[in-house]
Amino acid sequence: MTHKFKFPCPTDTEYPVLASESVIGKNDYIRLARLILSPNAGISLRLLDFLCKKLNSADIVEESVPGTIVAVGDRLDYLADNARGERTVRLIWPDQGRDHDSVNVLTPLGIALIGLAEGQSISFQSSDGSPCRLTVFKVHSKLPCQQDL
Repeated sequence: MTHKFKFPCPTDTEYPVLASESVIGKNDYIRLARLILSPNAGISLRLLDFLCKKLNSADIVEESVPGTIVAVGDRLDYLADNARGERTVRLIWPDQGRDHDSVNVLTPLGIALIGLAEGQSISFQSSDGSPCRLTVFKVHSKLPCQQDL
């Protein structure tokens, strides 16, 4: 694990301390930290609080995360308790082109997904504020050209 900065969270009420341990690669951590510190990030205090708590509770690793852990650029299968079935999505950065199966890492769903391992679950507030729980079933290998997205 690498040394990391502890982000001051804007509130202590929106999101409880995360029970699910996350593992985030150093490159994703640095890019997320830059987004947090950017005045142009354009995210709400509620999302900023969730992201800060996620990063503060995560194990940050120097190398790339194992292929069974969700990182930005990965395709993955998950099931949410408020969904009609399993979904396959790709976790993307805010500046990447979106399509019907992409999830921006700066959304409640994206923040919940990053760093989770196959079989791991997390509870969080969905974008409409309702409680949600999801489980990651499968992380698909990245294509070589996706490694540095």
